[in-house]
Amino acid sequence: MKKKGGAGRIFAIVFLLFAVCVFALFASGAKISFIENYSYNFKMNILALTRHFGIELSEPVQEFLQDLSTPEPAAAEDVVAEPEADSVSEKDTEQEKPAVSAVPDVELTEPESGNKDTENHPVALEDASSAEYGSYRGYFLCVSETAVMAFDTDAQSLWAVGIHMSNPILRISGNYYMIAERGGRKIMAFDGKRLLFEAEADGNIKSASISSNGDIAVVSEKEYYKGAVIVINKNGDRIFSWNSGSDAVIDADISSGTRRLAISLLNTENGALSRVLLFDISKTDSYAQLEFSGSVVFDVKFLGGVLNVFADDKICGVSQKGKILWESDYTERKLLHYRTDDSGYKLIMSDNSNVPELEVLNARGKRRALIAAETMPEYMDIGHGMIAYNSGRELKFGTVSAKREKVHVCTRDIRDIYIIDSNNAVVVYNSGLDFIKFT
Repeated sequence: MKKKGGAGRIFAIVFLLFAVCVFALFASGAKISFIENYSYNFKMNILALTRHFGIELSEPVQEFLQDLSTPEPAAAEDVVAEPEADSVSEKDTEQEKPAVSAVPDVELTEPESGNKDTENHPVALEDASSAEYGSYRGYFLCVSETAVMAFDTDAQSLWAVGIHMSNPILRISGNYYMIAERGGRKIMAFDGKRLLFEAEADGNIKSASISSNGDIAVVSEKEYYKGAVIVINKNGDRIFSWNSGSDAVIDADISSGTRRLAISLLNTENGALSRVLLFDISKTDSYAQLEFSGSVVFDVKFLGGVLNVFADDKICGVSQKGKILWESDYTERKLLHYRTDDSGYKLIMSDNSNVPELEVLNARGKRRALIAAETMPEYMDIGHGMIAYNSGRELKFGTVSAKREKVHVCTRDIRDIYIIDSNNAVVVYNSGLDFIKFT
């Protein structure tokens, strides 16, 4: 519930911060333009305070505070335009076209040398390894506890939006992305840099997902239940709610178009028994159920119209009617890690009798490639017809058929890898990012 006296409180906060800025101005003897350099931090502080105290602002004030772009640079060549999205209208693109933004704790550093077939653009970013990342509309999103930042493939900052979210979860689909507070209750949905809505879950959030329609499925704790699932549409309306009284709720995902909801449950009273329930969100009861005795289903994803079920000993594809279409067995190999893309391709890391293997499965579960790696990769990604993985400080980048592999040698320990498109990837370090272009 919003607190009363919001207008008086916010004006008091604004006046206090303004007074501090004026004092700093006269104390330093700087020009008026000095104050403009603090526009970004000023708005970030106001946003954080209003969210902390639960103060409700008018829509024009919210739009002003959430526009964190800096004034236009003097040189035209310094301006970076936001990549266009096919499904975004001309009007929306015009409204959201950002200027280069000043981003806290971000600094371009000198490129590495010694890599003949690659170019790199390092960026210093405090606590980079604890942020969330993803490819979005042809550029790269970085989500920290205080900001959403967008970069192009040359590491240029496009725009930034201030948030206040501890331990954020980032999920992206189509033109939409959502940020949820792992272990908290906050949920935020965005289209570009425009905030669509903020909402709260019924309890502490365990996992969340978003469809290309903008529907968000959230798994959370709930008092007196083993878990709860809610679905919120892009307008912020709760359109589905379901509670589990007997089995733990592990994960949930919602499909685009048909709006079918998959929920994975786990019962451990007599060994592991996993169930996957399928719902039409316009109805309260499930219309199909699958049982996986002896398996732990820890993830469900709708990819390319097919439900992909990930268990500790198998991966399978399920139709939206609840029929198993294909299955890949991992009882003889230890399934360690995986990444997926929106088309349904999967990059699987497994241990086959102490031999590290990377396997590429297509949307129908057919093997496209099998790579016996020299050492066990720690990080990997798949997307845009490409795969990427590390071998120590080497970043290996090639097609999903494991051909035309290129290598970039990094100078620091790799903490994660993300593919932006068929020529660009990003390496995450402890305190920075490296935008790698494969030529």
